[in-house]
Amino acid sequence: MAATIGRNDPCPCGSAKKYKRCCLPMESAAQSISSLLATTREMDERLVHQIAGFARRRFGSLWLHAAQEEFYADGTADDPSHLQMLGPWSFYHFPVEGRPVSQWFLDLHQLELSHLEREWMTAQQAAWISAWEVIRVDPGKTLEVRDLLSRETRLVHDVRASKSSAARDVALARIVDFRGVSTFHGVYPLALPPREAETVVVAARLRAARTGKLPIELIRSPGFDLVLIHAWQHAIRAMLDRPLPEVSNTDGDPLLLTTDTFNFPTEARKEICRLLEEMRQVTPPHISGRSDYTFLKTGNRRHSSWEKTIIGSATVSANRLKVETNSTKRANSLRRRIERALGGLVAFSRRVQTEPREMMRAKGAGPEPAERPPSPEEAEILRAYKARHYGAWPDEPLPAFAGLTPREAANSPDTRGQLDLMLRDFEHHEARLPEAQRFDFATLRKELGLTSDGRKARKPSRRPSTQSVE
Repeated sequence: MAATIGRNDPCPCGSAKKYKRCCLPMESAAQSISSLLATTREMDERLVHQIAGFARRRFGSLWLHAAQEEFYADGTADDPSHLQMLGPWSFYHFPVEGRPVSQWFLDLHQLELSHLEREWMTAQQAAWISAWEVIRVDPGKTLEVRDLLSRETRLVHDVRASKSSAARDVALARIVDFRGVSTFHGVYPLALPPREAETVVVAARLRAARTGKLPIELIRSPGFDLVLIHAWQHAIRAMLDRPLPEVSNTDGDPLLLTTDTFNFPTEARKEICRLLEEMRQVTPPHISGRSDYTFLKTGNRRHSSWEKTIIGSATVSANRLKVETNSTKRANSLRRRIERALGGLVAFSRRVQTEPREMMRAKGAGPEPAERPPSPEEAEILRAYKARHYGAWPDEPLPAFAGLTPREAANSPDTRGQLDLMLRDFEHHEARLPEAQRFDFATLRKELGLTSDGRKARKPSRRPSTQSVE
């Protein structure tokens, strides 16, 4: 049985403070929130059952069919995953004879409800549907989100969403604020990247006939919810129907993930590792016991600021050498280099190639194949390349801004929003990468004089970037 920690005992975190002045308040708050979440979850399930029964008795089953017809933009959809948004919307937003069924229920049965239940229903009725952008994630606990329309922010307690979300994801969601704790109650099953979500924001602003921050009262107004829902459905459909792009590596070669396997006698492993380390432009493993090698070449066709380019990697096991590249041309070149360097020690076994676009088409059909994580050497090189590239990027003319540099675009009200959207797309992509590979855009935003929500900072940097990597 674990020993109980006394309030005046040293805190187990090692801070040398008393437990009551260190971790105890945070742990107590977490337990209080956990208890409240469990209470509201059970209460909400009970009330939903009661409201649904009331609605069927009062209005018949046709009210739900009418809600479904209004909910879907084309009137034809049958996806159980939509219930997580359709259900709360049909109870708290869809008008039946002028009012949502939740209001009919509350008007007729409020005296039968406890004070807590009435308070919970009031909080549900105050919630609004909007496009909420993820700002920060604490996996397994919370998400900090910002409403792209009202600019309200919330710390949402949701274990599942915090495990599957990344920074700059945008969700169409309802957030209920109850006794100081915010939770999702109604989320559209598919999130959007920043650029696709912007089409929904634009549609909402057109409906409101105004720019800038929208009042919450306007977002709650009848019909505004359906504008957002239908715009979201159109954006999802457009994203899923969009032809997959032709992809290439930085040499311009068609992207084709290629793995070449070579066999060798077990006793030759040590000599193979030695010969690989002696090859030109090869980064050997820096960690004892690892056998990961990174192959480089000087310069980069697409990025003039890059001094070197990773063209492949190799892993040496007990009796196999696996070489991975991203094009047939690079694979052929690397195979010749390896066979010249290792001579008769290795024998080519087989080549496996995967078209990335086929992988993208199959996404969602089943578990995605596990990708080999980059070696520490590869991750370090990638970070160095990104730092060097984005170090020069603020002063490079961009076609997207008619030749303006990002620094110039940041200083113009006409292009600042477009620049922020571009950065949010970059940040969204980085957030989906392993942490060791991510570039921190906060430094770049600071230099450009842009806040995390796209506004102009008070004191933007005026000097060109001096960031460099050894």
